[in-house]
Amino acid sequence: MEGWLGVSFDIHDRKIVEQELQRAKEEAERANQLKSTFLANMSHEIRTPLGAMLGFADILKDPTLPADDRRHYLDILTRNGEQLSSIINDILDLSKVEAGFLNFEHRETNPLQIAFDTASLLDVKAQEKGITLEVHSLPGAPETIVSDPIRLKQILLNIVGNAIKFTSTGGVSLFLSGYTGSQGRPGVRFEVKDTGVGLAPEAAADLFQLFHQADASTSRKFGGTGLGLALSRRLARGLGGDVTLLESRAGQGSTFMIEVQSFADEAPRTTDAETPAPKALSDGKPLIGKRVLVVEDSPDNQKLIQHLLVRRGATVDAASDGQQGVNLALNGRYHVVLMDIQMPVMDGYTATRRLRDLGYPGAIIALTAHAMSEVRLRALGAGYTDHLPKPIHAPELIAAVLKHSNTVLTTLAKPPADQSL
Repeated sequence: MEGWLGVSFDIHDRKIVEQELQRAKEEAERANQLKSTFLANMSHEIRTPLGAMLGFADILKDPTLPADDRRHYLDILTRNGEQLSSIINDILDLSKVEAGFLNFEHRETNPLQIAFDTASLLDVKAQEKGITLEVHSLPGAPETIVSDPIRLKQILLNIVGNAIKFTSTGGVSLFLSGYTGSQGRPGVRFEVKDTGVGLAPEAAADLFQLFHQADASTSRKFGGTGLGLALSRRLARGLGGDVTLLESRAGQGSTFMIEVQSFADEAPRTTDAETPAPKALSDGKPLIGKRVLVVEDSPDNQKLIQHLLVRRGATVDAASDGQQGVNLALNGRYHVVLMDIQMPVMDGYTATRRLRDLGYPGAIIALTAHAMSEVRLRALGAGYTDHLPKPIHAPELIAAVLKHSNTVLTTLAKPPADQSL
């Protein structure tokens, strides 16, 4: 007698798990490919300005170089240095955002002023390409909000800078308007419209992903690391808003929207915008009679700062570590102390606390390559009077020294002869 015995198993759940594992594997492989492409692009983006800087620096050693050529090559050197600094800052900021270590300031912020500042910084690039760059403030745009002006400007520089980069004819327009955010808080909305290359629908889907660029030809033709949009979105969300692509058509242009909501329920009535340093500060001798102590461990940076100050009339002493700085400050008479933060023997935070503990009343300005707001807040908490980020620019340096040197020179009544550890 013959028969069949059948056994069946329900493998539906197993199939679902297998499919999910396969999708996860494909996404991981795609992410790794994006990272590899990003690293290749980033290497190119860093090496390109660095190569130009080293090359032209070598050319500038030639004593027979005509003056016009020398000025032109110095401009190239400066432009590439600023480009390299921007790339490095984006990379560092993004790593801070991803790690959750980036803090935001809450300050009175004038959105229209930031828009004009952004346009002023990027107008040269627009003119070089023969395109227009315009700013329009629409009815209802808030006069001020409580936000982080440095991060807001960083977002605008990224988005508007991208629009200029991808636009060859026509122009870029930046529109400001207002909106009401969550819990009734006022917000500012920026729309950035360009007449550039635009995007195909399939390219727009991953636009804000890390390491993403529309395609390989994009990075070859226009350059860029693929960090700007991803970083801008994360910064905007940290400011209570977002960055989105409103519309885009291949060959016709794109429109991006940036929303940032106030940290306060009501916008302040007055702005806290810093007064820009007058151009006249870069010329003449505005620092005659000012005594400045520079505490900086890098010989090159120390020499640079001394040159900028002495050229404008200041009398300058220098120290190479925090301990030397403490000794000189306690035994000298300075209008301003410029104090680096990361130094050997004694760091700037410790040196500043030591001076304040001993009753030192003078202005101490932090010099640091860290441009993040949390470093500024920590510096102020340690007793610094103000914060000046590197790389050092002459107008900002001179303005800071003038701002904090309008006080009578004072020293401790009986300064200790030596405060060495």
